[in-house]
Formats: sequence, structure tokens, C-alpha cells
Amino acid sequence: MSASGAWLARALASLGGPQTAVAVLVAGVVAGGLGGYAITNSERAGSTSANSVAVYPCPNQGPALLTIAGGQQLLVTGRLADSSWLRIHLPEPGRTEGWVQAGPLTVSGAVDSLPVVSCAAEAGAPSPAIVPVQPLTAILNATPSPGPTPTPSPTPSPTPSPTATPKPTPRPTPKPTPSPTPTPTATRTPTATPVPKVVITSFGANPQNFGFKAAGIICNNNATVVTVTASDKAAALISATLTMIDPKRVPHTTSTKPTSTGVFSWALAAGVGTFPLNVQGTWQLQAVVKDDAGRSATSAQISVVTSSQYCTP
Repeated sequence: MSASGAWLARALASLGGPQTAVAVLVAGVVAGGLGGYAITNSERAGSTSANSVAVYPCPNQGPALLTIAGGQQLLVTGRLADSSWLRIHLPEPGRTEGWVQAGPLTVSGAVDSLPVVSCAAEAGAPSPAIVPVQPLTAILNATPSPGPTPTPSPTPSPTPSPTATPKPTPRPTPKPTPSPTPTPTATRTPTATPVPKVVITSFGANPQNFGFKAAGIICNNNATVVTVTASDKAAALISATLTMIDPKRVPHTTSTKPTSTGVFSWALAAGVGTFPLNVQGTWQLQAVVKDDAGRSATSAQISVVTSSQYCTP
């Protein structure tokens, strides 16, 4: 039995009987068995080249366990879900499997028929290296060609599976670039038009302290002038009412029309028998201005004081 046939027999025997497996050629040469190289424990793997393939403990995990020269065959026992990595059998003490990338390999058989497996790192003896036994021509990704015929032996060789037609690598469908969503233009909120109203701009009495004409007293300054000024942008001001609360908290009122635009005034005398300031003391005054649209405004309250002590002859 040739070295390649013997190694294949050992590989199959270590699997414990018939298994789902296919033969894989490294660098393009397919033979009927696992021939063309032997596995030893004397060397570690070197770097891969264009006509060799590295064996790893798990996909995308290094360093490499060993390197297999081009033209060799491997026994494949499983694959990743996307078939990018293949699990191979290593019939050596301390390690039973390794992983190789599917890209550099020519597959003899249906890869889809292999079981989908995951990788579990194995602990064991030092990783073996591959030492070529006989020279083989390495043709990367070439059409499979027959390898050396193994020496007949009593052990029947497994029937090779039909050669699988390589499937084209699917390319991802480009996603359309999303168009930017236009930012909506903010709608300007219209400014509310202010409601017209009566506005009192001033209210006062001059003087605020003045004389009170009592019997037998000469008093030439017993009067005051009360004035209120107002405005209205939407209507005409028509009247103003003056409320006077005497020292006894009794209210008195008097009304007038504007003397000029927005100005209302009252000349008030103080003394016995006069109206309305017929009591000495402090009076509280307040004005209400109205327009012809029925709107009105009320002034703040002011105080005036009338007394005979303020009289001048």
C-alpha cells in the first residue's frame, strides 16, 4: 500500500466507519485517496505560499498548526454554514481535526452534503507538520486532474463522490442610497393683532393740598384742578367720570366731556355749601374714561387734602 493509501485508510479508520466526507485537493490535483504527503510531529508549520494551504485550529484563529503543500488531498468532515471554511481530519495523536479556508481548494464531491459544524479548540500534542513524500505539480484552482494511482491493497478504497460543479460566489446586492428627507419649512405663526383699548396716560390734582372756605374765614385758594389724560387708537373718547370719596367714606361723582383730544378736567372748590368738597379732610379721587365703542379704563386712586389751615387771605 502506498503512503497516501495507508494514510487515507488510517483517516477513515479513525473516524469509526462510514462518514459524510469528501476529498479536497490542495492546489488543484485530485487523486483517489489521501496521498502525496505524510504527517509527522517533528516540525511546526511555516508560512503559506501561493501553492500551499495552512491548517488552523479554528476558523480565523491562529497561529497555523501546519502547512500542506500544493497537490495534496484532505479528508473533509464538516463545514461552516457559508462553506467558507472546511473541517479536515487529522489522524494523529492529540489532534483529530483542523480547519482550512475553502478558497484555495478544489473539491471532489458535494460540499453542501457535508454537515454544518462549529469549532471547539482541542488540547493535545504539538501540531504536526506536513512533509511531501513525492513531488506533485500544484495548480491553484485548476480543473481537477488524476493523481497517482494507489497501490492495490486488501483494504477497499472508498468510492469517490461525484465532482461538484463550483458555485459562483454570490455578490451582495447593492443597497440604494436613501435620499435625504427634506426638512419641512416652519410655518410662521401670524402675530396677533392687539385688541384696541382705552389707555389712561396720566391722572392728578393741582394742588393736592388746598384751603377750605369756612364761615368767617377769608380763603382765596380753596380750589384744585383734577386732570386725566387718555388715548384710544380705535375709537373716540367721549366722557370721563370722577369719583370722590369724602373723609366720611361717602362717594360723590361728577362727569365731563374732553376739553381737548384725550384730556378731561374738573375745577373743584372746597368750602361750606359747595359741591362736592364740602367737608374738610382727605378725599380719595379716581377717574373712569369711556370711548364710543363701549370700552373704558379706570385710573389709579389719588388723594387730595382740603383744610382751612391752607387758606391764604
